Amino acid sequence: MRMEDKLKKLDNIFVFLLLLFCFILIVIWFGDGKLLATGEEGLILANPQRTYELYKHSWIDVGTGMAEPAVRPELPFLYLASLSQKAGVPPWLFQANVFYLLMLTGVISIFFLVKEISFGNNGKYRFYLPFVASVFYLTNPISLLGVWYRFIYMFMFFFALAPLFFLVFLKGLKKRNFRYLILLLIVSFLFSYSFAAPALIALVWFFPVAYTLFFTLSNKSRGNLKTRIFPIFYLIGSLLFWIFVNLWWIVPYVSLSAFSYASESSPIHAIGTLKANSQAFSLVNVIRLIHGGFLYQGRVFGSIYNSLPFYILSWVIPALVFYGVIKLKKGVPKAFFLVSLVLLIFLAKGTSQPFGGLFLWLFKIIPPMQLYRNPLEKFGLLLPVVYAPLFAIGSVEIAMKIRKRNIKAFFWCLVAIVLVLTNWPFFTRAIVVRKGRDIRVSVPNSFKQASQMIVTGQHRILSLPEMGGASGRYSWEYGFQGIESSEFLYSQPVIAKTYYPKSFLGQVIIGISQGKVLNNLVGMAQFLSSDIIAVRKDTNLAAFGEYLNGLEISKKMVSNSNIKEIFDSKEVNLWKVEDKDIVPVIYSRSKVIHGKSPTELLNLLDLKGFDPKRDIYICDNKEFCDPYNSEINLNLLSNLSVPDNIIFVKLNPSEYQVKITGSQGKFLLVLANSFHPGWQLIIGGKKLSDDNHIEVNGYANGFIVDKTGNFTVDLIFAPQIIADKYSILSLVSFLFGAVGTLVISR
Repeated sequence: MRMEDKLKKLDNIFVFLLLLFCFILIVIWFGDGKLLATGEEGLILANPQRTYELYKHSWIDVGTGMAEPAVRPELPFLYLASLSQKAGVPPWLFQANVFYLLMLTGVISIFFLVKEISFGNNGKYRFYLPFVASVFYLTNPISLLGVWYRFIYMFMFFFALAPLFFLVFLKGLKKRNFRYLILLLIVSFLFSYSFAAPALIALVWFFPVAYTLFFTLSNKSRGNLKTRIFPIFYLIGSLLFWIFVNLWWIVPYVSLSAFSYASESSPIHAIGTLKANSQAFSLVNVIRLIHGGFLYQGRVFGSIYNSLPFYILSWVIPALVFYGVIKLKKGVPKAFFLVSLVLLIFLAKGTSQPFGGLFLWLFKIIPPMQLYRNPLEKFGLLLPVVYAPLFAIGSVEIAMKIRKRNIKAFFWCLVAIVLVLTNWPFFTRAIVVRKGRDIRVSVPNSFKQASQMIVTGQHRILSLPEMGGASGRYSWEYGFQGIESSEFLYSQPVIAKTYYPKSFLGQVIIGISQGKVLNNLVGMAQFLSSDIIAVRKDTNLAAFGEYLNGLEISKKMVSNSNIKEIFDSKEVNLWKVEDKDIVPVIYSRSKVIHGKSPTELLNLLDLKGFDPKRDIYICDNKEFCDPYNSEINLNLLSNLSVPDNIIFVKLNPSEYQVKITGSQGKFLLVLANSFHPGWQLIIGGKKLSDDNHIEVNGYANGFIVDKTGNFTVDLIFAPQIIADKYSILSLVSFLFGAVGTLVISR
């Protein structure tokens, strides 16, 4: 048998072993057929059809509504998940298959990436190097703790995308063939969930840009001019093509980010977060791929990681990597991997020494760097891509120097033991179930039954007790702990939490949990345009995880109210506000109360001094009113009238059609969705002036309309129109670009 045939046969064996290895891990994790869910992702796969319906619009019906820039790249994945549910596939089985494919894509991409790069060393590398590198890519501390234990889908998708994207780009570069750009774009679309984390958008281009620069410099004296400049044209062309085809999520993200992330974009806040995080990212920790704040402080998988044997084992990986750097022959690969290694270690350690001051300086003068306030969490995802081939080279070089077969076998066993022991949670299921952590979830059927008890129509549920964004903890048989996820449990919009505790609405929600509106639950529901009240008996957590007897307070609020129970179960009760007391999502009021704080509003509601069926609350205190009407024209709020009738149709979460009857002149039209400048009122084909769009009730949109008679207006969320236009442009760009690349290639 020829050498190439032997090599191909061996490659097939190694690929099969990788397939089997990933399959065994997935069986270990999902062996009892339970969905896995925790942390920031919440229960997005508990009901994929509901999740997709929520997220497919730019305005998301969560709480009083929100515009979340980062969710649009998730849509391909969520659409596929919804299709699987329609086909009868259990969510846990879909999740297991996705995890398997992500794992497998990552390790197989590393396998063929290592084969694609010519390391210029001994030919025997061709046999072992790709397999060792692939195993390491999955079984390293960053993969264990930063990807799979962290349980953030965008990191899992990036785990697969980073090496695959680089592999496809590299093959096109080396073959000088633009047709690979088509595959590059398809890969980006399939793994677009990665871009839900804005910090990862730039990182996916780190390796293509770096390798192109080294590749170009190495070819500067070779071939003709066309050959020498092709790499730069290939890089620029692929980057521009990639941007145009991904406008479907880039433009909506950019258009929504300024307002959505305004409260989080303070440089002072970013620097404080960076310095706090960097304390765990010492150089000693980063070169071992270790987050010092978790794994080796015994906070995650026990104190065994603090023992001397484990400390010694943790140095085996960097030792083999640095030995691999030394043994790597001079050339483009060595320059690329060495520079990438040094640069990524520098970036991942943040403000830790050495050169921590330089990183802080860059962080201050380059605004996009503020995305990397947790640098190891982001830059660290690229380190295993660099470490994997270097670790393999170091291991193979040592093995090749050992003459005796028994000793060589012992060495490979030692390498395997290092990877297994330092990552034992992968293999013992501790990553899924470990002492107080059990991320298996089985959603009770009662929430589906509760949703079915609500008659068809427009509804909004007020869920009690209200919780903070990350305080969800449900006492089911297989419970859940992570971001509060009620929006995935019901078929109707639900107000159950606040992400922004300092905002006016956030303070109101915290006040509900603290029992500040004990005597007027109906008034609170009216204020939030809710007609259904849910009392959760499966949790007693209040806002932001504080134990404030939330369930007892909720029951007392219900007992003090005139509402009718329509559903009862072990987990949740539903109560209905009487029809005559319901305040719809769109309405008009003429009486304006000027106030100073959320606390004042809560007191007024509790004492029934504020009637949501009659009054509008305008918060004028900049210190306590967020968002704040900085330049409101008070004359616009004088002499208001109320139309005889207002009827509206909700076409989708981003668009309402409103029919006004009997308008006597100037009136205030309220849209009880969270205030956002993207909401526009269109009347007679023209947009209402921005000066007439104000924040009311501390959270909602108010539109001051001056027109008499009967007429129709449209309330639209403008970013949705932008998103639709650029989705079409992305598709057109891909079609024309694909044809263009095929023509250029020929």
